[in-house]
Amino acid sequence: MLAIMFGQSKYYVDSLSENVRRGNRTKRERGWLPGQPPIGYLNGRSDMGEKIIISDPARFPVLRRMWSQLLTGGYSIPQLLEIATEMGLRTVKRKRIGGRQMSVSGIYRLFSNPFYTGHIVYQNQWHPGRHEPMVTLKEFEQAQILLGKTTRARAKEHTFAYTGLMRCGSCGCSITAEAKTNRYGSHYAYYHCTRKKRQTPCREKCIEEEDLQDQILSFLKSIYLDRDELQRILAVIEKERAQDHKTGDDIALGIDRALDSCTRNLDSLTKLRYRELINDEEFVRQRAELTKEQANLRQKRDQLKTERWIEPSRNLFIFSNRAVFWLTHGSAEEKRLILATVGSNPTLTAKRISINVAKPFRLLQNRGAVSNWSAIVNDVKPHSSPAARGSPAACAPPRTPSPARARRLSGKA
Repeated sequence: MLAIMFGQSKYYVDSLSENVRRGNRTKRERGWLPGQPPIGYLNGRSDMGEKIIISDPARFPVLRRMWSQLLTGGYSIPQLLEIATEMGLRTVKRKRIGGRQMSVSGIYRLFSNPFYTGHIVYQNQWHPGRHEPMVTLKEFEQAQILLGKTTRARAKEHTFAYTGLMRCGSCGCSITAEAKTNRYGSHYAYYHCTRKKRQTPCREKCIEEEDLQDQILSFLKSIYLDRDELQRILAVIEKERAQDHKTGDDIALGIDRALDSCTRNLDSLTKLRYRELINDEEFVRQRAELTKEQANLRQKRDQLKTERWIEPSRNLFIFSNRAVFWLTHGSAEEKRLILATVGSNPTLTAKRISINVAKPFRLLQNRGAVSNWSAIVNDVKPHSSPAARGSPAACAPPRTPSPARARRLSGKA
């Protein structure tokens, strides 16, 4: 019966939706706009009682004058907004909204609406309307050209690689960048403090992007692994993976046995209570202890299954091998990802960048004091496990360029 009721409801809704679409389509074909018309027009009724659209006697003359002033080309949108405000133009007052002054975006929508030409546009189809037009199609097209201002100089957008990542070491403000061109036509990019804290004077000087990138490259070279070192450390990781897999199987087997024991103890406890061999308080206390122990064992088993340090560690060492090449030949977005991966909170003081280096990369910097590669892998392993995933640079796999670009870059490296 419930399925039958759902089917009837679905059929009713579909039929109602189709009838509404058919009614709106018929109304547009007859030359009338379904719903509320834009400002300057009102819903009304004809002598025959048909719902039609009529001109708003209070707002129609004001809007027609605004169209005429726009077409002269001597008024901007803010100036037309001031004129409309002085003339007392307000939106139509409705139950919850309306009755307010026009906004700049509202003026733009007004002059971009083809409804004022006497047409109704729906899904890129133009239907001739039966309402009184305010402008002609030629005037409307001229207004769109005036609104576009194709000859107006527009601000250029520049993409910088390291903006939004660094802060000033003196005042703590963000570091921004500017593009400059000298008299010979050479282009340069400079990074400097925004100096937004007026109460804290900042005398830090700007630094050229090439100098900043050279400092980042110098750091990346300190964690660089050549091809032979990378092959040796990947072999160690594979050996550790095989050992951990064997150890993990043994641990999982022990956890499963402990879980089976907890389940049997819970069943036995329930039988004892059913036979009234223990009271309610003792039953509740022992069941809570067994349930807690069972939850801890299941959590350990889930953590054992989700332990995935192999792939993050491999990506970390591969990143150390290719980061220098990617920073030199990569795009601005790739350079940002590299700087965000190696550490956090980079600061710029006296034209020197300082980075809070992630611990796995600090281990690579000090690898000369370590006797073998197995020690480095074991030191990096805790920072690549799920328990240490609070540091995105150390725990998540280093973000790389798109697959096609990564294959191309890795082949060159």
